[in-house]
Amino acid sequence: MMEPFSMLSKPGGMAAKEFLWINYLSANYHLALLQALTSGHLFMLGSSALYAGVLSASPLAAEVIGIYQSIYPIDIDTHNALAGPALWIHPIIARILQGILAFACFMLVGVWYLLRKQPTRVYSDPTSISGIACLIHHPAIVHDLAVHHQDVKESTLLQHLAGKRYRLGFYQSHNGTERYGIIPADNDMSIRCTRYVGVSSSTSPTPSTKRHGTAQILLNWILVLTAIGVTILIAVYFTRNDDTRFERFMDAQNFGPRFLFTCIGMVIKSQWTRLERRAVILEPFRRLHKGTTPADQTVLAPRTLVPVSTLFAAIRHRKFYNALLAVTALLAEVLIIILPSIPFDPSQTWEAWQISNYIAFAILGFMLLVMVAVWLRKEVPLPREPNTLGAMAMYVAGSQMAEEVAQLGVMTDKEMKDEIKKWGRGYALKRVGTLDAGKRWVVDFDDRIGGVQFLCVLLLTVQHAFQQIFRDV
Repeated sequence: MMEPFSMLSKPGGMAAKEFLWINYLSANYHLALLQALTSGHLFMLGSSALYAGVLSASPLAAEVIGIYQSIYPIDIDTHNALAGPALWIHPIIARILQGILAFACFMLVGVWYLLRKQPTRVYSDPTSISGIACLIHHPAIVHDLAVHHQDVKESTLLQHLAGKRYRLGFYQSHNGTERYGIIPADNDMSIRCTRYVGVSSSTSPTPSTKRHGTAQILLNWILVLTAIGVTILIAVYFTRNDDTRFERFMDAQNFGPRFLFTCIGMVIKSQWTRLERRAVILEPFRRLHKGTTPADQTVLAPRTLVPVSTLFAAIRHRKFYNALLAVTALLAEVLIIILPSIPFDPSQTWEAWQISNYIAFAILGFMLLVMVAVWLRKEVPLPREPNTLGAMAMYVAGSQMAEEVAQLGVMTDKEMKDEIKKWGRGYALKRVGTLDAGKRWVVDFDDRIGGVQFLCVLLLTVQHAFQQIFRDV
């Protein structure tokens, strides 16, 4: 998560192409390893390789060891059978698994070393909108990011930023105050931005979402078809005992069946993790798009990074859809353990095998029901998903909110949140315009609050006022 900020903390700064499109809000992004290989990010490469190594060990671990019946003749003197279970280990898979675990340990030490060596120099939580806004306010940065609308291709924006380098540091604003944030490596203050004027909030025309919407639909279909397919396979194997190739493959008790089912479980797990991550990342923007909303539900809301933390945070803030996806993502972890036990072998009791089948049916059925809720939930109409530093920066660059929170760049996360809550302002996703860029979407102040929203903001303001009084006393 902190990779782009560690890179920006270097004295010479970094080029835009090296940090702008890092998916820092998804800890287990499936393309992170490929991005690290092509961009040379050591920390990202180490953590992604560690994740990939541990992930690849799961299907191999299902096949490395087994307990099988051994048939020996009956002892003639005692008439006792010498037959009994025998422990069997696949030597090649065991050696491969040892190598993967050794590699994971080596990479874990390397990641720990890089974490200690590379400072981030970020004072507030960069997963929240306000945490990014307090870093995106230098006139040159605002000009570079706000000159394009969010539908622009990544390659086009990088061509516009070719040769420019950025870093984290202090600079003097035009009114003489010192600010902290992302600045040009040469700290050029000669660029002055045009004023951005808000046009409207949630009533603005809906932006285009076709580019990333198609990919999400395709991945959702992959998840649904995989879940339905494995459910059918388990049902056929559970209910029929015909002498077919499929039955012989499942009962072969050698390398293949458990490996296959574990891989299927990993595919299902990766897709539910994707849905859970996407819901968490989009949740503040979903609320902003609905209309004016208080700060604690939008710009101050941190993004959790794993399903366990998502579950507790969602329950605490009554975000039941996110909680449902977090529970399903955790059940997908259980499914990886259950699926390898579907192919029957003599080491299992009949009752244990039946229970494994019932649990698999229950989890897969629950997942298909949750997918109905996923299909029915309306998409947030954003031109670009806010999962990279560049995308997040484009949603706050040039806004009045970013200009106001610029003074909070060196505050701790708690201090910044307390200060923003004192303002009692409302926030919304708005369309703004400049002479350079036409229309674009930003997160900004919007104080046109309705009755319920006004009451929420009023109660929050009174609450913090009382907290300040008791603190002073």
